[in-house]
Amino acid sequence: MIPKIIHFCWFGRGKKNKLIESCISSWERYLPDYEIIEWNEDNFDVSSNDYVFEAYKKRKWAFVSDFVRLYAIKEYGGIYLDTDVEVFRSFDKFLGHKAFTGFENYKGALAPITAVMAAEKGHPWVSRLIAEYDTASFRAADGTDDLTTNTIKITKILMNEYSVSLDDQYQILKDDLHLYPSNIFCNYKIGTSYSMHHFNGSWIPWQYKLRAKLKAIFKNKKY
Repeated sequence: MIPKIIHFCWFGRGKKNKLIESCISSWERYLPDYEIIEWNEDNFDVSSNDYVFEAYKKRKWAFVSDFVRLYAIKEYGGIYLDTDVEVFRSFDKFLGHKAFTGFENYKGALAPITAVMAAEKGHPWVSRLIAEYDTASFRAADGTDDLTTNTIKITKILMNEYSVSLDDQYQILKDDLHLYPSNIFCNYKIGTSYSMHHFNGSWIPWQYKLRAKLKAIFKNKKY
């Protein structure tokens, strides 16, 4: 059984914005009997893994959390939540699974969600995911930062080794891993959603965010 523990990551010692504070408040409201653990520099040794240490030195906090979320679930069991996940009701009904996650649908792109992940301590799925970082490097072959997202890595493993179908449908995979439609944990739908991922994108460099905003402005501007 998955224990009543919520894990989240906050590296870099920055100030949490209002959205993050609001989301964490929702966990406390709807999951009052869950232990909430914040993983940061005080309780995790960032030099314990080469990938993590390289990402940390580059101040790429989201990529640090890609590893630490898996570490936390593997070592303690429980539910990992991104800081921009808002909860609407209790997760108790899912705790009987050995592991669960869901799909995300972001601007038409469908993939298994990494913002909500849960498993029993030592679950083989999580152990398989974390093994990817045993020899991984944050530096790509061309010398730049490897910004391959954990969504891409996890999707590849689920497709190749767990025979997942990318169809946004409920699936029970091997090792009792339950995969839920995107309206359950990621995309809000009245009456069905347990949580919502706001896609705050705090890991995205500000230059890319600005470029996206300018592109949207000029695309919609009439001359």
